[in-house]
Amino acid sequence: STLGGERALVWGDSRQGLVHGAATPTGLRLLEPAPPHVADPTVDVVLLPGLAVDRRSVRMGQAAGDYDRTAQRLGWPSATTAVIAIVHDDEVVDEVPAEPHDLRATAICTPTQWIDVAH
Repeated sequence: STLGGERALVWGDSRQGLVHGAATPTGLRLLEPAPPHVADPTVDVVLLPGLAVDRRSVRMGQAAGDYDRTAQRLGWPSATTAVIAIVHDDEVVDEVPAEPHDLRATAICTPTQWIDVAH
């Protein structure tokens, strides 16, 4: 969805149902909460999907930047918000390209392992 004219993650009351959101860069239209959207909530844990993540906790997403922009706006990760990258075992790699604004995970979870990441 958009927030202030910019793509962003938004939250809603799941009891309001789901609607198809804007198309992703690949043309996929995901289901997301129907309006009205909820103001930015307090978040304890962020489950961060990715195509790959490296051992420095840099995640490769689909290049839309939604999680990065939301993380900057809400100050993730923080002392009270954990960011856990969720990937397959073979998607934990030595290094992925990184930009200064990229959201870093505090842990990596795969089907067979848990990796705590020191920052």
